Amino acid sequence: MDYASALSRWGYGDFVAAVRQARSAPSGSDPVAEAAKERDEGFEAAHFVDTIARNLERGRLLLLIVGDGIQEGLEELTRTVSRSPQLGFTLALVELALFRRRRNESL
Repeated sequence: MDYASALSRWGYGDFVAAVRQARSAPSGSDPVAEAAKERDEGFEAAHFVDTIARNLERGRLLLLIVGDGIQEGLEELTRTVSRSPQLGFTLALVELALFRRRRNESL
């Protein structure tokens, strides 16, 4: 929840700077817009930037908690979520079980 709250104080420039750092992109580039432009022929930069800035400000985020097992201690997490009504984030729990096949085992 602290993460969602911190992101809600970011502007578009802060978001781009974090992505740029994580991807080791050259300074001055906008890897977020570049990725969106590659996927959308009708890309409009101003609308894109405004939408991301607005969603950050409103805390409209998808927070995923992913683990190999969901523990029972989620009651406290639920209480924390209910204390943050000003943020419009969605919280999802994903249980992801991974199994290793033996080398000689066929599908």
